[in-house]
Amino acid sequence: MDGRALSVVGCRKNSIRSRGEKIWSFEVEEAIREHSATLECASYGFRSNLIEGEVKVSVVAKDGSELSEREPRKFCYTTMAHFQVPRDVELGRELAKTRPARLRKPACRSALQTRTPSSSSSPPSLTHHHLGRRTMTTTKWLTFDCYGTLVDWRSGMTAALRSVAGSDADRLLTEYHRHEPNVQTEHPEWAYRVVLAEGLRRAAERCEIELDEEQLDVLGRTLPTWPMFPDTNEALKALEARGYRLGILSNVDREMLLLTLESFEVGIDEIVTSSDIGSYKPAAPHFETFRARTGTDCTTWIHVACSLFHDVEAADSAGIRSIYINRENTDYPAELVAAVMPDLKRLPEVVEELFGQEPS
Repeated sequence: MDGRALSVVGCRKNSIRSRGEKIWSFEVEEAIREHSATLECASYGFRSNLIEGEVKVSVVAKDGSELSEREPRKFCYTTMAHFQVPRDVELGRELAKTRPARLRKPACRSALQTRTPSSSSSPPSLTHHHLGRRTMTTTKWLTFDCYGTLVDWRSGMTAALRSVAGSDADRLLTEYHRHEPNVQTEHPEWAYRVVLAEGLRRAAERCEIELDEEQLDVLGRTLPTWPMFPDTNEALKALEARGYRLGILSNVDREMLLLTLESFEVGIDEIVTSSDIGSYKPAAPHFETFRARTGTDCTTWIHVACSLFHDVEAADSAGIRSIYINRENTDYPAELVAAVMPDLKRLPEVVEELFGQEPS
């Protein structure tokens, strides 16, 4: 069996190999069965466009209950490690079984079996979901940097630093941003929470401010609570309503981002985080990984971000058009951006216009 194949089983002695981690299929199934709307489920592995494999789950909901494709994944994030959470969820009316009612996972993997609907409200025989659902015939993707573009990182970081450094918070924040890129370049394998603490340690040392270990963790501890910009949810809801698929490419740990996403009023269809791939933007792997996972290209993908260094230049190198969200009114190289905006208020209209043009 080559490195991309998965051992797909339904008993305790075997496992699914996914994203470099061993996952017991029964643990995934038991977690999803805990959801009040789940009647039965089956988890199994499948090949991915990436080197790693992924986990898929087929779920049958109880009669009369409403269960979206997104809900089992969201539920799993509250009870399991992030690498155990299935990437794909299929909803159906019945799982394939042998005559003694044992699950036939190879059949589940290809499709869920159907039966005559008992009412007009029955779910379809098979609904495929990859973190979100859109209706466009030609899938068009918008990816976002999260912190600074959708989330007000400056307010969040300033408040956090003020709690440990008082009036020195602004000076400490300025110094911190001189050190963070160096830490990320030196240690791309580090979790972002560790990067935050080390960047703050170097900044505090430079500013001659004494912080203990607990204080050095203040950024990582508070990041999931940083506020969203007031225009974020409305813009994302408008984009979702127009059928665009939404992704996030972020230099944070997956667990941090998932906590932040609880405040979003739309579903995010794909996320790539530094903890997934062991790399930090502006390095190329975020964009390469997203392209591999979704199969999109420069004609159907626009990146939206507030950072020239981390995102706009990197997107240009990857051949992806970008919209620069210039919230702080800084100078920018016009030749690198497809559009520039001070906020997200007109983003849906600008996106529509850009997708109507051929990439230059």
